[in-house]
Amino acid sequence: MIKEPVVYLKGLNGIRAIAAIGVLFSHINLSLKHFGVNNYSLFGFKNSNARGWNLGEQGVTMFFVLSGFLITFLLFKEKEKTNQVDIKKFYKRRILRIWPLYYFYLGISIASIILFSDQIPSVGILGFYVFILANIPFIIEKALPACDHLWSIAVEEQFYLFWPHLFKKLNIDTFFKYLLVIFFISVVIRLLLWMFFPFRLFTVFFTVNRFDCMIFGAICAIIVIYKPYLRLCIENLFVQLFAWIIVVIHFINFEIV
Repeated sequence: MIKEPVVYLKGLNGIRAIAAIGVLFSHINLSLKHFGVNNYSLFGFKNSNARGWNLGEQGVTMFFVLSGFLITFLLFKEKEKTNQVDIKKFYKRRILRIWPLYYFYLGISIASIILFSDQIPSVGILGFYVFILANIPFIIEKALPACDHLWSIAVEEQFYLFWPHLFKKLNIDTFFKYLLVIFFISVVIRLLLWMFFPFRLFTVFFTVNRFDCMIFGAICAIIVIYKPYLRLCIENLFVQLFAWIIVVIHFINFEIV
């Protein structure tokens, strides 16, 4: 068995906990209606929508950033140690880590749908899940029951398809500059799409496929490993205090504007 390199970074478990709690509270909030609670929300309402949804969205975003950070950190450490990236081993680790549980859960979900409901999943929709393209039925609002959340796994797996190959072609400084440019362009595009084309299919597609979040995590990984002068800025007490204020604001769903 190919083992994932063991890396422990102080503080990441705490970030995971914050993200997980946010997602948990969001799902609890959204599930109240299944118990006949239609006029109450843990975080109130905005435009008739339960605002707890925002909390889950922020938690998922944090998970994507963490994913980009960790996978990039591991790849850089491998390259630093061996002067190369073994792409075959990379994909074997990803397959062994994700696919068994993914397909096990998918199989149980499909069996439950067939046995306990009148719905029979179409071959086309099933194909998206089999080939780990679950983000597509999620975007077009045709996700299978109990399989909505698989979109995030699909996005990560699609990101991994091209990510390790970049390490064979670019040096660190060039790679870092490209990532900064791509990230800021992505943020601008996202803002413009929601400003001028809100809830259009291509806008939702661009938002759901959180490659920019994982790229931001990759930028952070490079800063931690290769940019100590930038890391000093991040470790500044006032910068960290500001970051915690943002986390608290998101957690309580407080809107400044």
